[in-house]
Amino acid sequence: MARFTNPATRDALAALDCLKDDRLNGRAFARLLATELEAQHVAAGLEDVEAVEITVGQVIGTVAGVTDEELVDIARPLLAVGADGPVQKALANGYVLIGRRAKIDVAMDGERRSVSVGTRFLSSDVDVLEKYALDPIRAKAIAFGNRTAALGALITERQPLMAERSDTFIKQLKVTFTKALSQ
Repeated sequence: MARFTNPATRDALAALDCLKDDRLNGRAFARLLATELEAQHVAAGLEDVEAVEITVGQVIGTVAGVTDEELVDIARPLLAVGADGPVQKALANGYVLIGRRAKIDVAMDGERRSVSVGTRFLSSDVDVLEKYALDPIRAKAIAFGNRTAALGALITERQPLMAERSDTFIKQLKVTFTKALSQ
């Protein structure tokens, strides 16, 4: 990880015992992020999501006590929502870290604009997990499958000699996905 150039950020991270050789101690900071999320940002049901979600920058700033672009850029990967994300691994109590894009209104150059920001929150509620963790993955997988099938059909249409290879590719892809999902 990169070294911090802002002395206030270095001091704040050092006070949290999250600085090692002027670099972020990712494991320690991930634990602090998990603790903050567990304490303040848990959706007990679908109706809670908007009230408890927090932007990536806000949760990093809340934990560090300083908000600085350099820190957000370095710490953002800790909040990855995948199974191997450092905060995800640091969680307890049956919670799952969920990320989504939310529209917020901000004032920019004297006018109100709607911008999309990455947010995070926790939940152990099955309806929340299905809607915000599983459904987006399902939608992406379906869209990927549709695009892949359409491209295979287009290739076959434009180059008939590719028909067998295209068909084989699709069959191999199905097997590959089935194996990956069965692990």
